[in-house]
Amino acid sequence: MELGAMQRAADEAEARHLAHERRLLSELDRERVASRQAVAELAKEQEARAADRETASSVQEAAKRALAVEPR
Repeated sequence: MELGAMQRAADEAEARHLAHERRLLSELDRERVASRQAVAELAKEQEARAADRETASSVQEAAKRALAVEPR
């Protein structure tokens, strides 16, 4: 193989490698974004559940107080 052909082959191999690397980095970036979104959604869900628990606890306490005050 002549030197010019070897250089072209090496350049093409490097270009393929760089393209593959860019695809992998792009995929990694997409996964990072998806992961951040999932974490944010999970945090919102946890906040909503905590608020629901707090509301349920308040309602339960109010019901207990109401039952304690009612004449039998």
